[in-house]
Amino acid sequence: FESQRARERLVGGSAELERQRPPLPRLSAPPASIATFGSARCGSPRHEGGVSRPPTPSTPSPAPVRWRGPARPSCLLPSPSRAKTPRRPAVKKPSNPSLKDPVGVYCRVRPLSRPDQECCIEVINETTVQIHPPDGYRIFRNGEYRETQYSFKEVFGTLVVQKELFDVVAKPLVEDLIRGKNGLLFTYGVTGSGKTHTMTGSPGDGGLLPRCLDMIFNSIGPFQAKRFVFKLDDKNGVDVQCEVDALLERQKRDAMPVPKTPSGKRQIDPEFADMINVQDHCKVEEVDEDNVYSVFVSYIEIYNNYIYDLLEEAPFEPIKPKPPQSKILREDQNHNMYVTGCTEVEVKSTEEAFEVFWRGKSWNITS
Repeated sequence: FESQRARERLVGGSAELERQRPPLPRLSAPPASIATFGSARCGSPRHEGGVSRPPTPSTPSPAPVRWRGPARPSCLLPSPSRAKTPRRPAVKKPSNPSLKDPVGVYCRVRPLSRPDQECCIEVINETTVQIHPPDGYRIFRNGEYRETQYSFKEVFGTLVVQKELFDVVAKPLVEDLIRGKNGLLFTYGVTGSGKTHTMTGSPGDGGLLPRCLDMIFNSIGPFQAKRFVFKLDDKNGVDVQCEVDALLERQKRDAMPVPKTPSGKRQIDPEFADMINVQDHCKVEEVDEDNVYSVFVSYIEIYNNYIYDLLEEAPFEPIKPKPPQSKILREDQNHNMYVTGCTEVEVKSTEEAFEVFWRGKSWNITS
């Protein structure tokens, strides 16, 4: 009985305390980030009993927010969201197939030197070749052998001509070069596989190199800068000189006994005169007339991990000639690789460029 009267006094005191507390602030509308609760039981944390708060006789308002605990906050505010590190946007894969595979590998099959030679390669289709082991290899392996197929971007048979090869392999690179893109073209193969014939050609049938040079100068002919307007520095950069400085530079070089640049009046070597006589007159259409062009050529050789400048003019010493010094490969500020101190000659025609090439070829150690 005494316990029941104590419980009633506790409940009555709790109800009286509830009437004396000020009402909660009125909100015009509950924010979306604030949780709105219904009528909660209010009481001491040690007791389960409690009474509901009587409704306030005023204008209709949202259900009051009640706090179950020793203290009641006046309002529940949204906690500030923690700052998140922005995610790096995902790199979209290019949709252009040429950007997915920027390196194109082509295969050119060299014809046999003699008709009685055994052929170990067979062209399956325009992109695939199949290798057959020779008969001697089959006998050595007791008849156990395996034929292997290799795929390329395009395969050229033994009857392909130089112009067809140029139109497919090299012409797109020259077009991109005129429009400001970098390009690289090189041949790869064992000794005697036909690399020199493909790049240089033969008398009357020029290879990829003279055809590329001819297309370049046919395209930029009227847009070439005068000689020495563009001057190369030692850090793979270009400086632009005014017309007066360029003129003084030309006069200075012309006065030298051995000019650094090839002369158009010099007699062309008959050995390669027919190679550069390309009659196709191939050129890039719609060249930007606001651009000014200048062509520089260099000739280096990589031999046993050493880099040699084949155009470097070393002093002649008949008693004890000095061996050529290896150059250093470095990276410029744009992360492009270049050879430090490499000779770069400005040329204005296909004849001049091929003359520089032929001069460096005489110093070539190995192909």
